[in-house]
Amino acid sequence: MNSPDKTRFTNRLINALKQYYPQALEWFDDIDTVLFCDFLTRWPTLPAVRRASRKTLEMFFHAHNCRRAKLIGERLESIRCAASLTDDPGIVAPHRLLALILVVQLRTALAAIDVFDKEIATVARTLPDLPAPDLC
Repeated sequence: MNSPDKTRFTNRLINALKQYYPQALEWFDDIDTVLFCDFLTRWPTLPAVRRASRKTLEMFFHAHNCRRAKLIGERLESIRCAASLTDDPGIVAPHRLLALILVVQLRTALAAIDVFDKEIATVARTLPDLPAPDLC
């Protein structure tokens, strides 16, 4: 299930990150995930993630079931080489706060979607005219 709220929050989050921390968008294919929300909550700025040790970052990705060594290695190398778009606190501070608030809102939307998806799946199994899954 997709929702207008999830779309609105992800679009606003993308815009906020483009203003001060665009690298985070490059490191993840999907931003409408708990993984991305957890990453931004823990490291809401490039300097914050650059201070994290390699081991800490690897443990974070493993804890989120991201175990592809090549992908993790590429992310870690990109983090190591990344340069800040801006260090202007007048830009970084408000956009960081906005991004963190949007992450909270996105988490809520993701949780609500999950509840709806589970309920829909439960009800759908009880319907007599539910088509059989396509096995081809």
